[in-house]
Amino acid sequence: MDVVICLASKDYYIVKKNIKYIRQYLQEEKHVIYIISNQTNKFFFPDRWLRKYHSVFIDEDNMLEGLSFQHVYQTLESHFKCNIYAGWYLQQFLKMGFSLTPYAQEEYLIWDSDTLPLHQISFVKNGKYQLTAKTEHHKPYFETLQGLLGFGKLCNTSFIAEHMPIRVKIMQELVDTIKH
Repeated sequence: MDVVICLASKDYYIVKKNIKYIRQYLQEEKHVIYIISNQTNKFFFPDRWLRKYHSVFIDEDNMLEGLSFQHVYQTLESHFKCNIYAGWYLQQFLKMGFSLTPYAQEEYLIWDSDTLPLHQISFVKNGKYQLTAKTEHHKPYFETLQGLLGFGKLCNTSFIAEHMPIRVKIMQELVDTIKH
């Protein structure tokens, strides 16, 4: 399955090692790794390197019309008087918004830039996605969920994880629901 990685500048070095392991343990040759980051970080990923690792660099500020760091920053500042989490929110929107781009096929795997896979991992079993259940409870995450979708935490586990398989049609429905 294709992999989507949102990259902050501080993680450019580890993500290069990460991509080598993703290619080794998580992907078939035909699949692509999409690196979504600020255009200034393109410098760290020469075209030759991208071709070698079957990767594509996407400028985060031009992936979707109207979605950019500056827009998220200004929105947070105008509504909440706090913009320190603009990068985190932008990453969440980029991970979801990827489903609306021409790059998105039927499914993709969101993978954190600083998490290395050290062995084969299967994300599909008997035709169903395997999600990573965690015990993490980040209260603002569930408050945001409540505000956007009308429900908060529904079970004892959480699915806040370093990776998550995504079915494009379902993510598009979620984005549509949030927009309205």
